[in-house]
Amino acid sequence: MTNFIAPALCEVVHAATDDIALTENNYRMKVVNAVTHLIGVPTKTIMRASKAAYEKSPTKSNKKRYDAETRRFIEHEKLRDEFVEYTMETGKEANYNTHLADPTEIADSWRAIFARRLQGEITPRTILHGERKVRAVRRLVKRIKNKRETLLKKGKIGKTALFLSPPEFVVSHFDKFGFIGGLVEKILTMSDRNIQESSRFFDPMSKSRDDLTKELTNQLNSDAASFNVKTSAMNGITGFRTNLGEEVTIHSKETNDLGEVFWVITKNDDESGIRYNLPDDMSASEHLETDVQGVEDRLVRQYTDELMNELGDGQTRYVVPKLLEDASDEDMDAIRGILNQAYLEKKRESGDRVPGLQTIIKKVTDEVTNIEEDWEYTFIMVKQGEGSNKGERYNTYLVNKKKQIVSASGEKSYSSTTNFIGKTRTVDGETISETQYNYDQSELDDILNEGFYKSETNENFGKHTYKTKDKVTLADGTEQDVDVEEPMYTEQEVRGSQKKNWVLFERMENQPDEGAMKKVWEAMAVHRKQYESVFNDLQEKNRRIEAKRQKLHQNIINWRVKAMGDSHEDASVWLSDKLKTLGVNEYIRLNDNGQIITSTTFATKKKQNYWPNMYHRENIFAVQIPAAIAEIQEKIQNFGVTKQQLEEVGEYEGSRLEELYIGFEHLHKMIKDYNQSLEVDMGSLNDLNALKNLKHITSWTNPEMRRKDGGIHHDYFSQSYNTIHKNDIMIELMNAIYKMTRVDKNLPEGSIDYVINRVKIGFGDPSSRAITITGKETSYDKMAEKLNGLPEWVFGGIIHNGKSAEKLTKWLTAPASMTYLGGSSALGNSAQIMNQIMRVGWKTGAEAYADYNSRNEDWKEIVRNTGILNVLSMFQDVMLKDGKTSWNDAGIVNVAGVPIPTLNMVKFGRLLKAGRKSFVENGTDEIDAFLFKLLRSAEGETRDKIQRLININELRQGIKNKDLREKRGRLYDIFTMDEETSKATVEKAFRELVGEVADRKLKQMVSWKLSWWFDEAGGPGKDLFTFTGSEERLRSLTVVMALKHASKTGLLGDVHDGNWKEVFKTPMAVRIARNAVYYTQFGMTPPYLGEGFNGAGRALWQYKQYPTLQMIHDGQLWMSFMDGNYGMADGFFRIAKAVSGQTVNFWKKRQEL
Repeated sequence: MTNFIAPALCEVVHAATDDIALTENNYRMKVVNAVTHLIGVPTKTIMRASKAAYEKSPTKSNKKRYDAETRRFIEHEKLRDEFVEYTMETGKEANYNTHLADPTEIADSWRAIFARRLQGEITPRTILHGERKVRAVRRLVKRIKNKRETLLKKGKIGKTALFLSPPEFVVSHFDKFGFIGGLVEKILTMSDRNIQESSRFFDPMSKSRDDLTKELTNQLNSDAASFNVKTSAMNGITGFRTNLGEEVTIHSKETNDLGEVFWVITKNDDESGIRYNLPDDMSASEHLETDVQGVEDRLVRQYTDELMNELGDGQTRYVVPKLLEDASDEDMDAIRGILNQAYLEKKRESGDRVPGLQTIIKKVTDEVTNIEEDWEYTFIMVKQGEGSNKGERYNTYLVNKKKQIVSASGEKSYSSTTNFIGKTRTVDGETISETQYNYDQSELDDILNEGFYKSETNENFGKHTYKTKDKVTLADGTEQDVDVEEPMYTEQEVRGSQKKNWVLFERMENQPDEGAMKKVWEAMAVHRKQYESVFNDLQEKNRRIEAKRQKLHQNIINWRVKAMGDSHEDASVWLSDKLKTLGVNEYIRLNDNGQIITSTTFATKKKQNYWPNMYHRENIFAVQIPAAIAEIQEKIQNFGVTKQQLEEVGEYEGSRLEELYIGFEHLHKMIKDYNQSLEVDMGSLNDLNALKNLKHITSWTNPEMRRKDGGIHHDYFSQSYNTIHKNDIMIELMNAIYKMTRVDKNLPEGSIDYVINRVKIGFGDPSSRAITITGKETSYDKMAEKLNGLPEWVFGGIIHNGKSAEKLTKWLTAPASMTYLGGSSALGNSAQIMNQIMRVGWKTGAEAYADYNSRNEDWKEIVRNTGILNVLSMFQDVMLKDGKTSWNDAGIVNVAGVPIPTLNMVKFGRLLKAGRKSFVENGTDEIDAFLFKLLRSAEGETRDKIQRLININELRQGIKNKDLREKRGRLYDIFTMDEETSKATVEKAFRELVGEVADRKLKQMVSWKLSWWFDEAGGPGKDLFTFTGSEERLRSLTVVMALKHASKTGLLGDVHDGNWKEVFKTPMAVRIARNAVYYTQFGMTPPYLGEGFNGAGRALWQYKQYPTLQMIHDGQLWMSFMDGNYGMADGFFRIAKAVSGQTVNFWKKRQEL
């Protein structure tokens, strides 16, 4: 028996050994290929050529060259062999599993390490540049290897490294498997990539909007143009108040016989609509709180922002009434589609209206009785394409009509419907007849006239239901009728979306200016094209991200099933538990086939009128959610039975009433979290974030309250691409955590926590860890706890959370910036270009400077594509995003070296006071006066924020004064909630908006110091004497130098006049440019710095960021120099030779002069 088993066992052992050897050999082949791709193959060709030259001519210089080439070959061969063996050791630790230790991924991580240590972009070609490059790289690899081994022996990452070192350095000391470096790179370049990818779509839109603004402004100033306040105000110019605080709408500007100019206005709180004349005279007892320029600027914005928004969303439409006999086949197909849907839904109690059917009531004189009667006409608008420079038109057709009948009691009903499409059936006794009715041009003209129509009502057809009654037998045996609601549209048809459409269109009494509309339609064509393109781009990126997440999920599940023996269900539970432990929120679900489903998986683009709907935060929480809660409460009250009664008979679970309660509790929790300053989105580590601009419309949002300002486009692109890149980073993070979990024995303690924290810092999460100089761990959240522990008088009763503590920290950095970062600092800042000149040389630097000035617009386009001008990252938290300021925006001015606060600082202080608890609760009159004063001096986005603040202040006053709760006939839904919740929500919204206004005021003052110059008056020197100007010039020149140097060294292939712009936009060029900027000009926001500069350290070490990074840079330069030496004597000789050579050149030039 023993003799029988032994040979079989030997065969098994041999087979297993052969498999291991085969796996090892296959892995070695991949390692050799990866290393070769990185550093090339050592070759004797150059060495042999230099040897031949020396043998032919045995001069001292030829001997020196031969020796140098021999040393380089030997170093190159050693580097290759050591690299291969070290990577093989790494692979062995992962059992040669390329999923955990991918040779290509490892080689790429080394490429990044070389670049960060200022060795440049290492390729098989560039590693041979200079006789000492190979040795320097080899010694660098040895140092990193030794550092990794030392760190692994110590067992954990040192506090000093955490405090000071940028993340690339820390990660390189333990990322031997190569899968973390790429994650860190994505974190650091996230904002750059946001700009790079969104600018392709946003820049053309921004330019078209700027061109439209300039054109309309020119028309205003032209006597020949018809565009002016008197004739072009449409339904009125909103956003103004009188000096007495009354909100008014301007309809015209007139001049009387005495030459006195006055505004024709209506008062918004006066429902009569009476028009008043308001003198254009600031000395009058009642006058507008703005001047002519302010009104004209608002008129321009009404066209560039609000009208563009309404046209884009379909709220305003250019209607062309048509006879049915003139309808095209395409139009008739569209009409029949809508009518067929209406026919299917005709049993619904509220009528047969479906999306696309519009109604209008008109008075029609009866030809027989000569009496006016109300008739309701139904019509259909068919859009004639989008994106034409000549405009977007809706061919409009009447489809039926019915007479409105009013009974003696006043109840309204309708006669039978007269159809214009299809025959109308009438029943007279036993006689049934069918008649074809038509409408003619005369009737059409009486009902609809060509022109712009606008709707003020948006209806959610996705919420429409069949309302029927069902009977439920209660516990006592009685039967009770309850509401049963079935959706109009199946889940398959809408896939979770809401079918919202504008209804009840009316022709605008005052049509938009015809001359202005030509330019509006040109801008609209650009916007349509870009939104179509960006949706497709986002959808494709989202699809790839979900596929990547699906692959990761499958890898993890397969590992748990095969290696740990889990079932698929147990493996899924383990993964969910693991993510929860790490603080990752799951926003995905699996379908029956195990496929990942997110809220945007089935996203489809609207067929027409695709336009972003965005809302102000205070409107969501103080207006819209309370309205949704009130609606649900009403449905619960009218349901017919209580929750308890249904529970008693087991009918509650799965019922419509349960759905209502779930919705009520969800919305109520959102309000509660908002009031307690908790994050409604549950934090920053989400798997996966919903891409809101692909996601279907939220059911409770009201498009009538959407934002219409010009900033929505920037916010749309910024949020969309930020979400895309965050999701990508989160997948990389989860992949890294999964791999680190499997190889944790080969990593120092705290590695996973460090990587998670770097993602949090990159995402701006206030719970991210910070390290104090003593090594203690802290965060913004912990800082908030300490702030809340101070006496109430310190912050006036304001309760801080992590985000507010972070904002406070940023604010603390502002006064120093306003005081010191002026012209002299900007001039000194310019010297930083020397970091890059040392990398590329004086000659390339001079060529780059000349080329940048001669082809400035082309280079700006290339620089913009890199994304490095997010101005600028070091100031983005304390500057206006557009950086635009006026001469009088200063916060602190230096007078004889003494910092003097200006009136703007006084206003900022009063804003802070307005957010204090006692002031919010008791300072009504003082707040009113202060806000109106702020409004008079504000412009642009600041003015809009203050106007919103005034509106929320009126809502706040309704807390104590019930008479103020009803405004213009509308009861504020916020007050339908319990008094405590209503009060907390309104006051929270008020304080939050006060904080936004204060934040903008502060950013305005900082922006003035950093970016304002006399260029408004044509003064030169902004790029030298302002910090933002000099920083932009430095970064731009650094990009130009880096790309021209890369071109010279062959990194970018064949570059010539015909293709240079395209080559300099390639991924390789972008990477080289970004590395040059961040490794020589530095990134000085928390993601680029050690954890000591996060949290309170951000303010404490505000002016130690640059010196720290410069010292790191200089240290790397020195180490690079030392790594290339063959001993101390060699290094000393190199220095002596360089100094003597420069000295000789200096005296030669002096003699030539």
